[in-house]
Amino acid sequence: MHNEQKVTDHIYWIGGNDFVSTRFENLIPISRGISYNSYFIDDEKTAVLDTVDSVIRDVFMDNVSHLLHGRQLDYIVINHTGNGGCL
Repeated sequence: MHNEQKVTDHIYWIGGNDFVSTRFENLIPISRGISYNSYFIDDEKTAVLDTVDSVIRDVFMDNVSHLLHGRQLDYIVINHTGNGGCL
C-alpha cells in the first residue's frame, strides 16, 4: 500500500520510518529508529532522490510504482549508501 505525501504539484515524499535497523549507513548507531527522506519528482522526466533501507523496501517500491503510472523512471540520485539500500 502506497503512502506518498504530496509536497508540491510535482514533488512527493516517498520515504519511511525504520524502527528495526540498529545502524545508519552501517556505521552510526541508532537506538530509536530513523526516518528516510526520499522524494519522487514527476515532471518532463521522473526522478527519485535517495532511497531507503531494505527493511522498508516494499512500501518504498509501491510508492514509486504508484507514482510512475506505468512510465519509466529516468533518474535515481543517491546521496547515501550503506546497510542495504533497496535500489
